[in-house]
Amino acid sequence: MGSGVNERIVNVDFLLSEMESSAEWLKDLKARNYQLGIATNKVAMDSGDASEVVEGESVDKAYQWSEGGEYVEVVVNVPGTTSSKKLSSKDVKVDIRSKTLKVMAKDDSGQFSSLVDIKLAGSVSVDDSTWNLGFAKGMVTVEVTLAKQNNSKKWGKVEE
Repeated sequence: MGSGVNERIVNVDFLLSEMESSAEWLKDLKARNYQLGIATNKVAMDSGDASEVVEGESVDKAYQWSEGGEYVEVVVNVPGTTSSKKLSSKDVKVDIRSKTLKVMAKDDSGQFSSLVDIKLAGSVSVDDSTWNLGFAKGMVTVEVTLAKQNNSKKWGKVEE
């Protein structure tokens, strides 16, 4: 419409049942969004330098992590959760300290149980670190982005 940009508008009709939260396409979309978010964070973490992203997984497979540039990303699996059993931020406690990370979630009895409690391999800026809930591989995840205190120093691992 005069903007010089190749614009294309497509109208799509949906059945009401396709808009329900249990719709199969929506479940798949959550997983795709998660993967895109992880990929985007890896690109963002590498921006400006040629360092490679380092990745790993805890021995007990409680979390996966990646590191690049200024950030370390830790993705914690919340066992017993599915797309139908959702958690809200009130069901999760994340304690980020300069040298430690602790993630807890409510269990079936309503009590908080520890998912991750580790001493970090490097120092983080607590005020610049964040977390949010995600969904991957059929379960809820807690995605923690740790801002490194010393941006240029590569950790090579998450736990000390």
